[in-house]
Amino acid sequence: MESSYSMKNLIEMIGKENFSKVLRALFNRIPLVIIGDESIQVDKIVNSLIQLMPHRNELIYWNDFIEENEIVQLYQTEESDFNVPRLIVRSPTNATPHALRKISSKHFNGWVLGFSLKNKIILREAINQINQVIETPVILYLNNDKIEILESNYKWNGKNYDFEKNLIQKAIVETEIALEKMKRVLQKKIKAHKSSGIIEAVMTFDTEEEKIRQNIYKQKIDEFVQAANRALAILSRIELLQELGFNIQISDKTLFKTIDYQEVGHKRLLEFLLYEYGIDFSKCIGTGLKIDIGDRIESKWG
Repeated sequence: MESSYSMKNLIEMIGKENFSKVLRALFNRIPLVIIGDESIQVDKIVNSLIQLMPHRNELIYWNDFIEENEIVQLYQTEESDFNVPRLIVRSPTNATPHALRKISSKHFNGWVLGFSLKNKIILREAINQINQVIETPVILYLNNDKIEILESNYKWNGKNYDFEKNLIQKAIVETEIALEKMKRVLQKKIKAHKSSGIIEAVMTFDTEEEKIRQNIYKQKIDEFVQAANRALAILSRIELLQELGFNIQISDKTLFKTIDYQEVGHKRLLEFLLYEYGIDFSKCIGTGLKIDIGDRIESKWG
């Protein structure tokens, strides 16, 4: 049995709209808990969700660490160094009961936990048990090969999910384009031959399709993260200069032109930086004609 589901399978199980929300929760390091009857199936979901954040450093609870002080030290290391990849922690179903006993609520940021409904635990009891320990979890329920967002203290309303939706769409569309190009090359080579079952089998790329989609997805994630890192370098300097008494800001247009990235709005970028590095750079972004004109003049001189 495969250890994880493909992205295509996940989208089918969750639905595109809710998949976008789950992606946002993962980006924002909100604790995710997957509840289900079958431990193996739940653990596959947990592993699949972890793979959606390839820029993170994965740790496995009860394997890579056990005690709370260990994860606290790891969090302190990442907080002191922007160059250290942020953590994402996988907690399999057999480890989650220990995590709920040993780890305090404030140290579940970036966790994806599996919770099995075994030993006659009913769903409501499981939810109550989780909420008693984890303050703001996003709880998913795996039921008959469908996943629903069951309960969450996380504020979904008012958020724009265009970036997540575009990320999914681009991974799907560009995979289809890549597969079509591959098929077209083969079709040109065999056009003089009659169609047969063997040829049709050769023309099928089912095995390669998910690898291509995952590679394209990882590429899009990497482009976003690298652009965010460039923004971090600029905005952290502006914040330092502000602390030194300089009254300066940068316009969002200038920022995106400088980091050479146009796939998100500045609010979404700032949200990512807030949850990824724990810093609110909103005061570094200025709006209005004066700042725009000033940046334009400086760009002409620069």
